[in-house]
Amino acid sequence: MRRLNLAGIDKLTGVSVYYGAATSEAVYYQGKKVYVIGGANSAGQGAMFLSRFASEVVLVYRDKSLRKSMSTYLIDQIRQTENITTLANTELSAVEGAKKLETITLKNNKSGEYISERADAVF
Repeated sequence: MRRLNLAGIDKLTGVSVYYGAATSEAVYYQGKKVYVIGGANSAGQGAMFLSRFASEVVLVYRDKSLRKSMSTYLIDQIRQTENITTLANTELSAVEGAKKLETITLKNNKSGEYISERADAVF
């Protein structure tokens, strides 16, 4: 498991930023917007599980395609799940929040554009 090296992330870890805790924390995000960072099978499986609870799941990955690192059956499941969206060529560049995560900043590596989004959790 790779940890993210972002300013302010340590104080949010275990509160609204999680590493591999989708199954134990998912129930707390019923009806919320969550982000899953990564493009491998574990990220896809986490996104699928979280989609049963969260109102919106955004899968963020750096590559242009999931095909290199994720099983085809899982990619197909993600595409068929209405509350999961994907962001290719994108990475998490910042997190903000006082006591819990409030917003994140994403960078599109293709266009160089940064966008800030409301987020309830990052997995």
